[in-house]
Amino acid sequence: QRPLPADFASSPTVVPTLAVAELASLVEQGRAPAEWTGKMLASCRLEECQFTDALEGGTLHGRLRLAGNRKVSLTDCIMYCVALRLGLPFLTSEKDLAGQPGVHLL
Repeated sequence: QRPLPADFASSPTVVPTLAVAELASLVEQGRAPAEWTGKMLASCRLEECQFTDALEGGTLHGRLRLAGNRKVSLTDCIMYCVALRLGLPFLTSEKDLAGQPGVHLL
């Protein structure tokens, strides 16, 4: 795992649009406060997923599932591929993505 860039904290946060869906689900389930959605949208730059992100994320998901990672999230795999495309570190709590280039576990 490479260290985060020194200017990481001052860099704008890029969030794949799929993360908005995940947050909306958490809010609906009562697992996150509703105001987080507005805060996220106000403080982050949203990035659309592209066809290649979906294709590569799906391929990674399948590969990880075949390797025995039964809980790895398809959404997280796709969002990870967005970060790869942009050359950005990927911050996640998804332990099944540990060891992938650029992944930093929270």
